[in-house]
Amino acid sequence: MEIQIEGNYQDIFWKIKRLGLMYLIQDGKIIIDGPVSIFKMTEKYGTALAKLLPTIMKCSKWNLKASIMKKNNAGKKDL
Repeated sequence: MEIQIEGNYQDIFWKIKRLGLMYLIQDGKIIIDGPVSIFKMTEKYGTALAKLLPTIMKCSKWNLKASIMKKNNAGKKDL
């Protein structure tokens, strides 16, 4: 998930840490992911990312971009 926010920075980073997620700040954007996802594709962090949304929505201005993966019938994951 990739977000751009204005305000509420302390709450956002506190919530990211509390949910056990990782972040990278690049070109004014915060890229958020789960720690294991850098090694393999996993659905494990979807709930944690969803729990972050209310905190993001409290920012005075925000933009969110996310990629959602799902399993197809053959068990492979699609983007």
